[in-house]
Amino acid sequence: DYTALCTGYDACAKAGYPHAGYKEASGKSYWAMYAGHNCTNYVAYRLIRNGMSQTRPWSGSGMAYAWGRLNPTKVDQTPKVGAVAWWDSNRWPMGESGHVSYVEKVVSPTEIWVSEDNWSGDFHWRKITASGKGWPSGFIHFTDVRLTATTPPAISGTAQVGMTLTATPGAWTPSGASFTYQWLADGSRIPGATSATFTPGAAQTGTRLSVRVTARKSGHDPVTATSARTDAVVGTFTLAAAPSITGTPLRGETLTATPATWSPSPTELTYQWLADGTPVPGATQASITLGPELVGAAMTVAVTASSPGFTDAVASSAPTVAIAGAILTLSGTPKISGEVRVGSKLKARAPTSSPSAAVSYQWLRDGRPVAGATERTYSVAKRDLGKKLSVRVDLTRTGYLAESRVSAATKKATRGNAKVKLSGPKKVSSSKPVTMKVTVRNAALANLRGKVQVRLSGPRTITRTVTLAKKHEGSVSVKLGKLPAGKYTARAVFRPSAAVKKFVRKSTSKDRILRVSR
Repeated sequence: DYTALCTGYDACAKAGYPHAGYKEASGKSYWAMYAGHNCTNYVAYRLIRNGMSQTRPWSGSGMAYAWGRLNPTKVDQTPKVGAVAWWDSNRWPMGESGHVSYVEKVVSPTEIWVSEDNWSGDFHWRKITASGKGWPSGFIHFTDVRLTATTPPAISGTAQVGMTLTATPGAWTPSGASFTYQWLADGSRIPGATSATFTPGAAQTGTRLSVRVTARKSGHDPVTATSARTDAVVGTFTLAAAPSITGTPLRGETLTATPATWSPSPTELTYQWLADGTPVPGATQASITLGPELVGAAMTVAVTASSPGFTDAVASSAPTVAIAGAILTLSGTPKISGEVRVGSKLKARAPTSSPSAAVSYQWLRDGRPVAGATERTYSVAKRDLGKKLSVRVDLTRTGYLAESRVSAATKKATRGNAKVKLSGPKKVSSSKPVTMKVTVRNAALANLRGKVQVRLSGPRTITRTVTLAKKHEGSVSVKLGKLPAGKYTARAVFRPSAAVKKFVRKSTSKDRILRVSR
């Protein structure tokens, strides 16, 4: 195809197809060509505007067919913006004189847009495709329009390990280019660093970074531009373990810091001890002796890691308890009393202290704290079955070193007893039926299940058995019917279900006397 997009200077300009000022400049001859409407004069004008000399760069004929013949080393089949589209003699649709036009746009290797002015004709923009007639004989590359960075690429952000840097491509002419990126460390390519952002790692510590931007646009050769280099990348430390403090927090004792560890390992560590968060003057060694001025303060230590080219890193320990001025005198050890059975209650007894101290408790199951078990008493739970119990007693008093003692462990907790209570009338007439209520409880289990048997011994022996289900919530009524006159002894027996039997044994109520009158 060889299609006119517009015709005439004004009509083309109005449609958005400029003439680059040739309408006003066409009265002048360029490269000794005929002025006015003339393809060679127009193209010479455009090339001079692109920076070429006012003098034609070859000797000999200036006819259009001669442009390519006399500049063979500059001719190829690749269209570029700013190149000369050249038709040799009698190349359709041209005549014997040939033709030249100016390449304005390269849509693809097989489609171009050109502007031209014609002898005894008019100014045009045309679309030409290689699939039809009218494709040029070749393209002459005198001074193709190059992509140019009018403002160089730049990097924003802090050049530090772990901090993201962002590249901007700069300003380019002509506009509309696409960009790719390659980050460099001291001028060397960083593998894989090809996006507009880059986060330096440990490998870039101490290097100066730059970014190479490549601009691409159809019809133009790719062009690269490189940013200025950053300052040297500052390294950072990654904390692997915080510092800790060993020693007794008591006046006159020495505390020692176990230093923090970082990756990579620093070349120097420095210390600063703090009392209630305030630096202790002169306390800059790994150890500190606790003087009277520190009594009552909680101590921490801040450790600073340093290496050349790295940002200092500071890590602080957890605080100690308040420094004590004296120690408590304790007599005895914690004791536990009570049956170690599921549902039973245990009681702790703390050692005596001089002077007196506040006491707190923590019950332990096989040496591990039981969540929420911080009272003096403790009810043995289902999960304690088969486990040993102990109690830790903590004693504190302001100005004194806190003390902690742990009792001896109990034997392993065993199945508990149910508390079986039998209730009902003490006296009744033989004419009235008797009903008794049995309540079964265990502190560790809700809604016990199993069988409940009530047995009366007297003038007659009467036995009734009922099922204690979940719905009964631990209480069930047992109907005994009318009884002959006389004195009876009543007793209730609870036999747990298979599931409950794991935690509770067979249990019996206290005897109850029932007198039946005539």
